[in-house]
Amino acid sequence: MKRRIKFVVLAAVILVIAGFIFWRNNNLKLIASRLPDFDSKYLKILHYKVRLFGLAEIGEASIILPGIKDSQRERRYSIRAEGGPSKFISLFFSPKASAVSDIDQKTSLPDRFSYSLVVPGVPTDDKTIIYDHREGTMELEGVKRVIFPNTQDPLSAMYFIRNQGMAAGKEFDINLNTNQKNYRFLLRVAGKKELLIRGRKVTLWLLDGQIGRRDKSRRHKTYIKIWFWEEAKVPVLVKTMTNGGQFVISLAGMEK
Repeated sequence: MKRRIKFVVLAAVILVIAGFIFWRNNNLKLIASRLPDFDSKYLKILHYKVRLFGLAEIGEASIILPGIKDSQRERRYSIRAEGGPSKFISLFFSPKASAVSDIDQKTSLPDRFSYSLVVPGVPTDDKTIIYDHREGTMELEGVKRVIFPNTQDPLSAMYFIRNQGMAAGKEFDINLNTNQKNYRFLLRVAGKKELLIRGRKVTLWLLDGQIGRRDKSRRHKTYIKIWFWEEAKVPVLVKTMTNGGQFVISLAGMEK
């Protein structure tokens, strides 16, 4: 009897702790409190934590927002993302990933998408994709494949959304391609929330959507919810549901 009581008490304590951690990691106002006090136009770097089911921290990621660089005498926006495991997981396994998207300033479409995956003990996986939007193709390792009009990569898609006005019910139907298959990234503005953070009104927009293969394969579908900060138009909280479970990506900090 005593053993059963101890088990029930222990289970209750674990549930309370897990519930608190889940609330803390998914509380929109708490996450929004990490927004910077400086003018968002100076915002350069976003830091995020990645958690499985909103509980266990499994990774960290950073996004370096557009910088302008010259490419063949034309101006390009360049967005960079970097990621790796959490500090605890990195004690046992420490892969690193990075990606860069070069975006044409005039068309808001990517010209080039490069990514690198570094896993200890394994040859580095480096890939560069070249997009030819006039021809309607993407080229990877000398092989060309057909893409849909106005195709984006994951980073340029974020840049594209940042430059769109938000309004309830508005939809974004984005063609996505980073490797071989064409995906449809469909988002709808589902709501708005206004919070008071340190005496300042902060407006957040909820985008609800899904990513699926253009060939309509149900095995490759991801559901996603994104809370966007209106002032800087950057995500502060992202929830994705995949075949591997739910991943919660929350803002951890910002730099200028």
